[in-house]
Amino acid sequence: MTTLGKTLTVIIALLSICLMMFASAVYTAGRNWRSEANGLREQLAGANQRIARSENELANVQMDLNQKFEEANDRANKAEASVDQLQDENEQKENELVSTRQERDVSIRQSDIANQEAEFKRLEAERLRQVIAKLHTDINELSKQNRQSNDEVYNRDVEIATIKEKQSRLLFQYATLKEVLAHNNIDPDPETHKGLTAPPPSVEGLVLDTITITRNNTKLVEVSVGSDDGLALGHKMYITRPQAADGTPAQYLGEVEIIKVTPDRSVGRLVLNTKNGIIARGDNVTTKL
Repeated sequence: MTTLGKTLTVIIALLSICLMMFASAVYTAGRNWRSEANGLREQLAGANQRIARSENELANVQMDLNQKFEEANDRANKAEASVDQLQDENEQKENELVSTRQERDVSIRQSDIANQEAEFKRLEAERLRQVIAKLHTDINELSKQNRQSNDEVYNRDVEIATIKEKQSRLLFQYATLKEVLAHNNIDPDPETHKGLTAPPPSVEGLVLDTITITRNNTKLVEVSVGSDDGLALGHKMYITRPQAADGTPAQYLGEVEIIKVTPDRSVGRLVLNTKNGIIARGDNVTTKL
């Protein structure tokens, strides 16, 4: 309750008391009008005085209330203005709060993005560290392999130099040997002397023809086997004659050394002749007895 309401309540209560007293006096006067007339006049005068005082007090109270009301109204207006200002400030603060919250949300999102970027960069840095460590390991391994390769290259260079030196020496020796062989009428082709080192294969054939060179009394025998059968220069072949139809026993006729070879025929020089008979066309030849 406001001060004005409380004041009005007090005034009404005082007036009610006065009226009750006045009613009581009238009632008493009615019972004893004459005896109490003077007392009533006095009471009335006192009541009038009290009423006057009450009215004065009421006027003072009203003035005071009006003054307080005006002051309260001024305060209310000021308070309303202050409330409006506070509302404006509150709206401004709320707007600032909304803006701050938005900025905070943006900052949080930016912070999350920054954290994600930092985590990505950390993982990327870790991956790069691993890659760099692997690269260092690979570089060390490659350096080791490079040193080994350089050592191998050096050793190969030494070997190549040695081989070239040997090659030069062998070429010189080969040229010298060719000159010696040519001087002695010897063919330098190894194939022409294969029969001197490799044993002949087991082959058989027939005597195709015989020729006698009279100036040096050399007898040549042409046979039906050649290089396709594995025969080579220097191989030895044996000439035999099978048992005849009339019962003449088989005969060993001699030994020839192959001096000329073609794919399907060869020529041999007779190196061992026997007295068992004359070598003729159709006799057997073999590399194995």
